[in-house]
Amino acid sequence: MAIYLLQLLAWSVFIAVLMLWPAGTLAFPGAWVVIAFFVLGGLAMIAGRYIPLLAVLAIAGSLAGKKVSPTGLGTLRTDTPTFGVVLVSVVLIVALLTFVPALLLGPVVQGLSDQLY
Repeated sequence: MAIYLLQLLAWSVFIAVLMLWPAGTLAFPGAWVVIAFFVLGGLAMIAGRYIPLLAVLAIAGSLAGKKVSPTGLGTLRTDTPTFGVVLVSVVLIVALLTFVPALLLGPVVQGLSDQLY
């Protein structure tokens, strides 16, 4: 998808240059600004897509290189029911904190009020 957008961007800049070139070396005022806007916008989109991807890969590579530490007293193992309970609890708490304010602003308030809107 990003390659398609890059090709579309390059093609639109190429067409803009071809249309404006015979007018006297891009004599149209602001043509370079528009072209620069599209080029910089495309570069920003590519950077915004691939820089976080490269950062995640760098973090994963550094974690893969670490040696495994032995389990101790403070280790929360992922193959126990305790981990499952903690994981489900965190997911439920985050979901409740996400949806309860919206419910309070909508149907709950309308149900508790005496007037119909």
